[in-house]
Amino acid sequence: MPDHFEVLGLPRKFHLDAADLESRYLSLQKETHPDRFAKALPRERMEAVVRNTELNDAYKVLKHELRRAEYLLKLEGVDIGEEKPQSTTGATKQLVVDPKLLIEVMTLREALSDARDEKDEAKVVELTKDVEGRSAASMKIVHDGFSAYDAGDKSKLDAIARALVSLRYYGRFMDEVEGKE
Repeated sequence: MPDHFEVLGLPRKFHLDAADLESRYLSLQKETHPDRFAKALPRERMEAVVRNTELNDAYKVLKHELRRAEYLLKLEGVDIGEEKPQSTTGATKQLVVDPKLLIEVMTLREALSDARDEKDEAKVVELTKDVEGRSAASMKIVHDGFSAYDAGDKSKLDAIARALVSLRYYGRFMDEVEGKE
C-alpha cells in the first residue's frame, strides 16, 4: 500500500506547499472519483473506490500540519499515537511521556481550575497566554526539526516527537480553557 505522499505524488517531507497539495488532490480527485467508473466492470468500480479512499485519507492527513508531522514520524518508526512506555519489541518505538511535562500540565490545569473557582479572568487570560507561548515554542521545535529532516538529517526526530506530545497536552489545556473538555 502506498504511503500518503506517494498517493499524492509528493516528496516525503514536512514542509509542503499547501496550494500545490490542494491542487494535486483536486486533480487526482477528478481522475479517481468513483462516479467516473459508474458504468465500469464491478472490479474497476471497486478499485476506483479504493483509490479514492486512499486519496481522501492521504489528503486529510497531509493538509493538517500536526497530523502530517505525526505521520512522518510514524513512517520513520516513531509512534506518538498512544504515548506508551517504550517497547523493546517490534520496529515501532513508542515515546515515553516526560514526567516533567505531565507535572507541568497538571500544575497549569490546577491553576486554571483555581482561577475559575475564584472567577479570576485575568489569571485565566495569563495562563492562556502562557500556554500559547509554550505551544509556539514547541511548534518552533517541530518546524526547525523538520527543516533538518527535509534536508536529510533524521537526528531531530526524538525532539520533534517530544514537542508534538507537548503540543497535544497544551491543546487539551486550551480545549479546557474554551470549555470543550
